Amino acid sequence: MAEKEDITVNRNASFSEFGWEFQTNAAIVLFIRNIEDASSVRVEGAHEDIEITLYDGTVIYAQAKARAGNEPGKGSTDRLDGALKTMADDICQGDYRELVYVTNDDYPFGKSHDVTDLHGGGTLSFSELSDAVQDFIKEKARVHGIEGDALQAMSVSVIGFYGNDRDTRYKHVRAAIRDMLERLNLARHADVNDGSLRDQWGTMMRENAGTQNTEITVTKEDFVWPVIVMLCKVDSDDKSFEDYDEEDVQDIVREYESTVNYYTQKFEFVTKVSTDFDEFLANNTGKRSELRRRFIDAQWSSYTDILGLNEVSDGETRSIVAKLVMRKVLRRKDVIKMVKDGVNLGN
Repeated sequence: MAEKEDITVNRNASFSEFGWEFQTNAAIVLFIRNIEDASSVRVEGAHEDIEITLYDGTVIYAQAKARAGNEPGKGSTDRLDGALKTMADDICQGDYRELVYVTNDDYPFGKSHDVTDLHGGGTLSFSELSDAVQDFIKEKARVHGIEGDALQAMSVSVIGFYGNDRDTRYKHVRAAIRDMLERLNLARHADVNDGSLRDQWGTMMRENAGTQNTEITVTKEDFVWPVIVMLCKVDSDDKSFEDYDEEDVQDIVREYESTVNYYTQKFEFVTKVSTDFDEFLANNTGKRSELRRRFIDAQWSSYTDILGLNEVSDGETRSIVAKLVMRKVLRRKDVIKMVKDGVNLGN
């Protein structure tokens, strides 16, 4: 008898872990969908599974319910009922813009109230559902005191998320990430990897959920920073170093990595390089990428003292390190502006 109970506990723990993972990945997708209007997201918030705060002070409350079994539609009405019960508390807060029921079940209202437009993923507002499905939800919602305008603020979002295979489980989440990158004109940028972003954002959301202080959120700045870091990557295959021996560049990059990282984060140095480049732009014409390279080639030696490179006897090493730091500073400046503009993040 005891052995049977242990098996049950393990199975329940597995289902619970799956539900947590779905919740954190749903937070990624919902935040991406609302990123232009959103300022922050909280997983396991004070009132709801996912809370997305918007610039106008209103909140998108989302209740995440995952199907862990292999039968779509099974238990879906119970999950809906549980979501509505929690949403009734959200309504009492008075600051909601939208109430989202998010699930990985293609039959969020059961097979007897099928919505084919949601199969494979999708989002529909309450008013976009058929009259029969609306009546079904109204009946369920009335039990929890939800009526009138609150119903019109509701929507259902289905996000595909199932299976042990990582590519299968995360394919819809990664598709949402690729869609965001497409909107930012970054989809074809080799340095940006949607799989790596999903992993980093998943860790970010899990850590947020595990923080007991519900005032601690993932800000939009926090969220987009991994994209900026990927775009600012500069290494030995950069065009700035094509005139140097590839192996020598790789060795220098490895040896001076800490120096490069330090100065590309140092405010005073970043400000000086950025100001000098803006002045160079004002006095020269051409494509920005070409002007950047011309500026680095012409001015790198003027920064060796600031970078502490005058003690380095090898001239090629001084040149590569100085150029690498300058390239990263200027690349980051351009990238930050591009990404900030794309997600409506003020300077």
